[in-house]
Amino acid sequence: MEPDQPTVGVDLPVRPSRAAAAWVIVAASLILLWSVVATWLLAIPAAAQAVCPAVHPAPAGCSPARVPVAALWSAILIATYATVTILAVKARHRGFGALIGGVVLLAALAFAAHRVTLQV
Repeated sequence: MEPDQPTVGVDLPVRPSRAAAAWVIVAASLILLWSVVATWLLAIPAAAQAVCPAVHPAPAGCSPARVPVAALWSAILIATYATVTILAVKARHRGFGALIGGVVLLAALAFAAHRVTLQV
């Protein structure tokens, strides 16, 4: 059977266009940028003269234990972003649902990264 011939009775996934793949990459890039910046704003230590109140969760910059957690979550987010980008560029034949699923997964991991870093 030729790949360009329609098949009878088989529902093929709708192939997203290049524009849809570009929008997925833009959305994933914005999510990655926001999540990495927000996570590291929590983790970067405050200035030496800053006073940190004894509250839980600690304010941004008041917990040096957040640095390794932020580094780990940054690596996880970058790996997920790379996977979503490769899926959008190379594997467009998987359907639009896979692309949207990748962006939703990245957003969920970004939320988890922020919450976990905040709680350390």
